[in-house]
Amino acid sequence: GPTGHVTRFPRYNDPAVLLRTRVGRCGEWANCFVLCARSVGFETRWVLDLTDHVWAEVWLGERWVHADPCEEALDTPLLYEQGWGKKLSYVFSFGTHEAVDVSRRYTADWAETVKRREKVKEGWLELTIASLCAARQAELPASEAARLAERALSERAALDGAPEGA
Repeated sequence: GPTGHVTRFPRYNDPAVLLRTRVGRCGEWANCFVLCARSVGFETRWVLDLTDHVWAEVWLGERWVHADPCEEALDTPLLYEQGWGKKLSYVFSFGTHEAVDVSRRYTADWAETVKRREKVKEGWLELTIASLCAARQAELPASEAARLAERALSERAALDGAPEGA
């Protein structure tokens, strides 16, 4: 476009607008992707990176898989840190019945990432997320709550290890 031209991307939460206009930012694309994936039966989570990006995760088989519809990227969790050079700090994933600090999935250098995590005390953060999950799961049948708890333990073990899909 011409020099000095600015394209405005309005913020909206209606995926129908994105599907109609095909104009939006990462949040609109993530919302639309999550809606479409859920409509065909996939479990999904919306991911918020506090350094200003949004994408999704999809449960595929036995793990959560990074899915960024804005970047046409799948299973490339180190895209932001290694590809874009982002200095990540906090990355949270929100599903229908859970919230998870998934920062470890998106960094290859956890020691450096931890140095940037000064906004809140880690213990407080863990308790707050656990409380949020408990509230979201309070009305679930016991079998579903148990399934989510087992999956959360498995995810925690994976997050404590190397990034998946790296």
